[in-house]
Amino acid sequence: MTNKVLLKILIGLCAIIIFLFVFIKDVSAETYTKTFTFATTAESFTGTSGGKSVLTYVSGVGNPAGSLQTNSIGRNNSDTSYWLWTGTWLSLGVSSGASVITNLRLQSASTITTVYNVVDAVTIGPYKLRDSLGVDQATLWTGRSPTGVEGSWVTTSSQANQAVPSGIQSPSSTIQLYLGRSIDLGNNAAAQVNLHDDQISFVVTYTIPTVSISMTTDGSAPFGNMGVSATRDTTSGDLNDVQTISVDVGPADLDIKSANFTGAGTLTLSSAPGPNIVLFEYSANGSDWNTFVTNDTYYVLATSVSQGGTQDTYLRLTTPTTLSTYGDYGTTITILATVP
Repeated sequence: MTNKVLLKILIGLCAIIIFLFVFIKDVSAETYTKTFTFATTAESFTGTSGGKSVLTYVSGVGNPAGSLQTNSIGRNNSDTSYWLWTGTWLSLGVSSGASVITNLRLQSASTITTVYNVVDAVTIGPYKLRDSLGVDQATLWTGRSPTGVEGSWVTTSSQANQAVPSGIQSPSSTIQLYLGRSIDLGNNAAAQVNLHDDQISFVVTYTIPTVSISMTTDGSAPFGNMGVSATRDTTSGDLNDVQTISVDVGPADLDIKSANFTGAGTLTLSSAPGPNIVLFEYSANGSDWNTFVTNDTYYVLATSVSQGGTQDTYLRLTTPTTLSTYGDYGTTITILATVP
């Protein structure tokens, strides 16, 4: 999961602004199982007939009680009907701490045919994952085709995980669970089929951060206009613009990196200022300074910061000894959180 906050710098007869980003590296995979038992209601599933079938919730038939019933009676009746659940991953029951939904699978489903008379063909299924517009995103089960009245419930075995497309990976994404069925009755007035679905279990796989950090400050540190060979910092004695990171889930090790300055030109990082070279430093306490020697390289900011704790970050900039191009410059700082 990536959560970025920005800190911007401007420099030299130019303005310097630093943008600060927060990056969370470590996540763990978790699973959640949702079982629709249909013990007393259809549990927000709604039935849509293809024109001939009647879809109703019944309490008298179930495994053990209650089920979704699809009944079709009549000569040459033929249609495709479905049951549909619409909601978000969160309303399905996924943890509010989830960051990304990665996979969905059908764990099991119980189905039964209680009436089968003069039937040309029937299929219970497929079960599908759809987006909020009703567009198919994954087939969770291809279904099965009964050939007669069944004396006991048929339980479908666990199916393969299906990847959840990026467009519906957010826990707040609206999804649909589609339970299809197709019926083709024979040329007889007594033709009829009666199908039931019950005890449908889905397993959702999602990621959850094992560390999580955020900015409690604005993530922006304007240094204002600076000339060459000038030094400014964000301590209380100068710009007074400390940036603070909160460890929301931890503990966490915090590393920090900076990019080269860009804008009117490019100013590179180094251990000492020079022509078009800046000395850029950071501090965890405002007195002990460390140098960003190399572009886009992580350095230690703090270790084992406890959950609920905070970490201040101070910045000090010394501008180049000479500057080829005056104008606005900026850079990006990234804070990386990892498990200790």
